[in-house]
Amino acid sequence: MPAQSKAQQRFMGMVHAVQKGDMEAPSKEVEKAADSIKKSDAKDFASTKHKGLPMKKETITRTRLKELVKEVMKEESEYQAFFKKALEKAGKSISQMSDDEKKEFFNKVDSAWNSKGEKK
Repeated sequence: MPAQSKAQQRFMGMVHAVQKGDMEAPSKEVEKAADSIKKSDAKDFASTKHKGLPMKKETITRTRLKELVKEVMKEESEYQAFFKKALEKAGKSISQMSDDEKKEFFNKVDSAWNSKGEKK
């Protein structure tokens, strides 16, 4: 189980050190965690590399979640309209296309569509 944030990794590092006897518990939270967590789990969390981890795990509010869902739904609607237009331009339905035509069509759609979340 890797740590989800640098703060969690540091905390579990202290827990692991307390369990090994390398240090005294600096707080009641560390002491409580050291008593309740298996040594192997504490070691797994503590050994997580910092690279790529956020300082603190982000919590998403209900309002932000609604905003994200709206953005995704809007983008999905835009993609469907884009795809429908490309299909009309091709002049055939997908079931009428040969395998080579399908491949060419989907490659063209994929290269032409620039999603907000994609890296081009």
